[in-house]
Amino acid sequence: MKGIMPAIFSLIILLTGCGPSTKIEKSWAEPSLKTSGPKPFNKVLVIGLLKDESTRRIAEDKMVAAIKASTAVQSYMYLQPGDTKDNSTEVGERMKKDGFDGIVIMRLADMEKSTNYVPGTSYGGWYGYYRYAAPMYGSPGYYTEDKTYYVESNVYSLS
Repeated sequence: MKGIMPAIFSLIILLTGCGPSTKIEKSWAEPSLKTSGPKPFNKVLVIGLLKDESTRRIAEDKMVAAIKASTAVQSYMYLQPGDTKDNSTEVGERMKKDGFDGIVIMRLADMEKSTNYVPGTSYGGWYGYYRYAAPMYGSPGYYTEDKTYYVESNVYSLS
């Protein structure tokens, strides 16, 4: 029993290391915040800069769910059709008045496609006719197209 626990623990560590990884390519922070530390936001507006309206709504909904705060609001729920960069100061004042102190803006920076071949399978035998006919039963190989999305996310403080 004593030998099983280290083996199970080693297996868990091995399987955890095999998972996909997410890494931060570049990061920047205001130098003055390095000493005092950032103040947590109370209410955040999440903005997705995407061309397709339904994709934007889905992305904003997922970001609000990932923030796990009841104070995160999607931009499609808050911003009005007349809110553009021309009246950004008015929008900023309205946001401060409504209690927002942070903004998260995300955009699709790049997308890469890659093609991979997945070999087929065949069932072979060890003798006679079964060995001859079995390779006809199996699955053919196929190609898959994988997409990698690079999303740029910026966090701003209204103060």
